[in-house]
Amino acid sequence: DRLPALRTWPHKGNLDNVLITTSGEVVAIDQALQLLCEPQVRVKYFSALRAFADEVMQADSLDGEGLRRIKDAIRNQVMKWTGDAEKDAELQQHFVNKQDKDGNPDFGVPLADVASGHLLDGVRDIFSKIAVVRAEFVANKTAFVDNAKEFFTEVEGARQFERIEAGASFIEESLKVLESEESYKNVLQETLDQSIVHPGRVYTHSR
Repeated sequence: DRLPALRTWPHKGNLDNVLITTSGEVVAIDQALQLLCEPQVRVKYFSALRAFADEVMQADSLDGEGLRRIKDAIRNQVMKWTGDAEKDAELQQHFVNKQDKDGNPDFGVPLADVASGHLLDGVRDIFSKIAVVRAEFVANKTAFVDNAKEFFTEVEGARQFERIEAGASFIEESLKVLESEESYKNVLQETLDQSIVHPGRVYTHSR
């Protein structure tokens, strides 16, 4: 959602919620898990996720579609400061205004190949640790689910606790998809075989 890297899962990105620290680390804020209820939709997402992982690991990934989508998002959403206070103030209005976010390539930051390479190196480093990340998540999954449930009250018909458990499983499955091609194929087959439709959100009023 933050960076539109998944080529078969189109989204323009939301770089307002991506921060970069002074040490160069990228931090995504205002994060939330969106449970994909339909098995066919989950299969499409898993396929898109695996395609990006494969793209990143290729030597010529600087020409990959996922990176190209990220670069386009940065150029359209991240303003390049000119040093002219009056002009920068005017440009910033365009970048802040949501309706203009799809059309500022002439005034946005172009991501050069060197910077693109650094970005991909960071992604590769994270992906190389996915097996460890998944193992840690699985070890703490029960505690994670129990803690999440404490923030909600089960409302009749809402099936919120069931959605929390399904969300945790969805995270684990996504990590498996990134871990290896074999794990990805297993997740895909299990999703299709089980064909589980998770409950959607139900909005209730206090009155």
